[in-house]
Amino acid sequence: RFRGVRTLGIMHTDAEEYRALLRERPVWDAGVAVSATCAVQMSTIAADIFDDPPAVRQITYGVPVSADPPRPSDEEKPLRLVYIGRLVELQKRAERLVDLASELKDLGCRFELDLIGDGPSEGALREGFRDRGLEGVVRILGRRSPEEVQAILDESDCSVLVSDYEGTSISMLEAMGRGVVPCVSRVASGVDEWVTDGVNGVT
Repeated sequence: RFRGVRTLGIMHTDAEEYRALLRERPVWDAGVAVSATCAVQMSTIAADIFDDPPAVRQITYGVPVSADPPRPSDEEKPLRLVYIGRLVELQKRAERLVDLASELKDLGCRFELDLIGDGPSEGALREGFRDRGLEGVVRILGRRSPEEVQAILDESDCSVLVSDYEGTSISMLEAMGRGVVPCVSRVASGVDEWVTDGVNGVT
């Protein structure tokens, strides 16, 4: 500040660690939040810690939007599910994907599930899918380029997200931008602004 450098506070996700950081470092000149929920929380924190609270603005990620997204065909084929994100338990609860796939199998649903991403839960996921006889219908593809992700989305029906909390999920927005139905956790931040259950997605 002595040198005239302005500082932004950014709330990337609805998590206490972000709220604590914003409170502990009350030197930000403006706030940026990725969802309406995060913007309200930032504004509340700003009102508590500043005599003259800085402005808080919501800026949601920009994602590619297809002008002509693929349409479902009448062809009988398995439901194509895709998970795009970090393979971790904290926040993303990635190992719940094993339960999801197992439940679909028990229901007799014909499906395929692609996991795009990597992380410390990858081994547990592979083991869980193997133990439940899901190796033939689930693929862990690792990291992929943005172009490869867009191509996979074009072949997908539903994008799944089993997070415990979010900011605004980039993968959810990217999927919606390609005409893929979001099937996501009903979390406080970044879902109800975009997804209406039973209308343009499933929560």
